[in-house]
Amino acid sequence: MSRPSTAKSLEAKTQAAIKATKATKDEVEELLEAFAVFDKDHGGSISFDELGGIFRNFNKHFTDDQLKKIVSRFDVDGDGQIDFSEFLTMMKKHDRKDVDELREAFNVFDKNRDGSISAVELWSVMKAIGENIDKQTLELMIQSVDTDGNGYVDLEEFRKMMTDGPVNFK
Repeated sequence: MSRPSTAKSLEAKTQAAIKATKATKDEVEELLEAFAVFDKDHGGSISFDELGGIFRNFNKHFTDDQLKKIVSRFDVDGDGQIDFSEFLTMMKKHDRKDVDELREAFNVFDKNRDGSISAVELWSVMKAIGENIDKQTLELMIQSVDTDGNGYVDLEEFRKMMTDGPVNFK
């Protein structure tokens, strides 16, 4: 079912995927490295069998039908495999979902939707979930992630905290 693909057409598909996903050069390089790990036979695509092996390495066991559904979900050209352009699109969609989920979490705290979390907003959420926190602790919580020192947590500081944890005190 696999149809041959020239290097030129694969390059064109990859360039189109980069443009469509707005991937940066660093993102593309990082994803190329990940793709190379998954593409065990270095054939230029991730096959059904390679995908199954990847999941088994993570102790995830799927039936053949489940694996076929996973591949078909991202296999735009219908060749039964995931080439780099399809992989890039798949990974960038996953990134956008993460960003959307992060924004939703941020908005739980940013009650007035001004793009930053204040100590009062943090206190309000903590109180709502049954946490009684004093003013000094609230200020320390804000300071631990407030990298620009403005007394508020913006979306980027929130993202960094959620991925890296609080920053060290200076």
